[in-house]
Amino acid sequence: MTRVNTGIVFEYKVRDYFKALGYEVMRAAGSKGAIDLLVWKGDRAVAIQCKKETRKQNYEKDWDWLVGVPIPMNWSRQLWVKRGDTVYIQTDEFVREKELSIKEMNKVIKKND
Repeated sequence: MTRVNTGIVFEYKVRDYFKALGYEVMRAAGSKGAIDLLVWKGDRAVAIQCKKETRKQNYEKDWDWLVGVPIPMNWSRQLWVKRGDTVYIQTDEFVREKELSIKEMNKVIKKND
């Protein structure tokens, strides 16, 4: 599987996770832009950039690129980086980083199938 394909698989995983949580999801197919997914529920919307890491690296440039995209005031931004079986989520909602395991994501997805 190519690096691009593994990235797409991860985008689908994030998409399915948000759908299982009751969000509407729009994917920017073939996206070379800063936003891969736009998810929303009610008045909450999140612009997401997904990265599948093949080697440990700094994603500061990706975060800066995402922050540079103009979005409405009530939206937020998140950078999801998959490293092995762990997903690191940087968010501007609380200016902090969160962690989520692929196993936890799969439980949510499977529960709502």
